[in-house]
Amino acid sequence: MTYAIQHGWAQNSDTICSKVTAALSKPDGAGKGVTLYNITCNMGDASQAVFDVYPTGTGIHIGFTVPANYLKFTSTQPTSCGRECDPTFEVRYDLRIGMDIVPGSGASLQATQTNVAIQNVNIDSQGAVADMILPFVRPYLQQAIAAQSPGYDITPLVLSLIHI
Repeated sequence: MTYAIQHGWAQNSDTICSKVTAALSKPDGAGKGVTLYNITCNMGDASQAVFDVYPTGTGIHIGFTVPANYLKFTSTQPTSCGRECDPTFEVRYDLRIGMDIVPGSGASLQATQTNVAIQNVNIDSQGAVADMILPFVRPYLQQAIAAQSPGYDITPLVLSLIHI
């Protein structure tokens, strides 16, 4: 099953990034007057994922963490300063996905209790404007990233990768 997850992740990383980029780039998506653009997204290498599997009362729990995911984006800002004052940030994070697998009808399996968490968030600023405001916006960015908001729920995609 770990091979199926790793292989499916590698085949679908671009799809995940496309959906994340689309969700992040919505006008005013990060707040009034704040739109993200020039977004670069790279999902981590699933061959470096750390897996944990253990029995539950009626099935098994499968968890895996894909390290070294990356986002870079520039943000508009609601001032008259213009584009030259738009800050750019880089975000590196690990993505933790967990699910309980139980027997379904017939020979099928069913995923229950799925969850996705963003962990080990590291935010870096790019350029003078971002350097100056990072101490003020870091808590907001960390909270928004950890809550996957704005973002894309990848749980259904992960389940489809392992054919559940």
